[in-house]
Amino acid sequence: MSAAIGHRFGDRLGHRHLASSDRGSGVYPVFRSESLGDFRYLASVRRIGLDIGNGIYRSDAQFDSAGGAMNMVPEIWLNEWVRWLIAAARFGGAMALMPGLSSPQVPPLARTTVAFGAALSGIAFVPPVNLDNFTLLAVLLLREVAIGMLIGFAFAAFVWLVEWVAEIVDWQVGFGFSALVDPLLGTKAAIVARAATLLAGVLFFQLDGHHWLVRTVALSYQFLPVAPNFALRAALGESWMALLANGLLVVLPFVVPAIGIVLLTDFVLGMMGRAAPQLSVLLWGMPARIGLAILVIAFSFAALPNLCEKLLRHIAISVPTLLSTLRT
Repeated sequence: MSAAIGHRFGDRLGHRHLASSDRGSGVYPVFRSESLGDFRYLASVRRIGLDIGNGIYRSDAQFDSAGGAMNMVPEIWLNEWVRWLIAAARFGGAMALMPGLSSPQVPPLARTTVAFGAALSGIAFVPPVNLDNFTLLAVLLLREVAIGMLIGFAFAAFVWLVEWVAEIVDWQVGFGFSALVDPLLGTKAAIVARAATLLAGVLFFQLDGHHWLVRTVALSYQFLPVAPNFALRAALGESWMALLANGLLVVLPFVVPAIGIVLLTDFVLGMMGRAAPQLSVLLWGMPARIGLAILVIAFSFAALPNLCEKLLRHIAISVPTLLSTLRT
């Protein structure tokens, strides 16, 4: 078979060369045998074609003998898919709680697509896993989801802390009685808390909070590499409380002026009501307090971007300390 391929290859190659050499004289022979040099040339070309044919035959034989190696390709692809799934478990757990993406208005398919897309950057951190032990693989996936959700909780606190301090103003002013449905978190929130939450959600993306989250998840493999072991310590709760407490102190200046003006207004109205009970302080005192509080809150919103930037930096710095408590 290889000899026939070689002879046919040599004949065609010799015919092309000899025919092209006579194009200048207008002669196009199919096969020219007048010259001994042509026969020698054709013999050498046939020999080259014979070697090429033998090489093709040997390659076919090697390809047939490598059937076992070809059967390993599906297993290799399966291993890569599992590595991608493990990376998506950690990234997906973080993305599920990310501000904006965790909103009920975002379709689950969109969240899944973003999680698997971001997980492409984490495949390099996932070592090959043993596919024979399904129980170990399930434990590994649950561990990765838990780590991702812990990171997601930390970055979700960016919005939660702003909402908490804004609710203090709402209840002090009296807006807490008119709670509205918050479209970002799907929970009930008053006027100031709803406005502050929406602004915090916009600032999260304006300050590249989503980039910080993806970067933090990628850096988490340095502190907690992919492994089936897991450790829960009391230091985890202490680190979490420290993150929330320090973050609350960062955003607390946002509501301090409003709380101060409300308390000052209540004190003045109380003194006026005691000095002149006939003034009916309860009738016009509430509108005056609400008007002064709204005026101060409007000026306080101008300082919210700087406070949110400090809060986001605080969270990004505190997450590695939070993850280090889980290291075995």
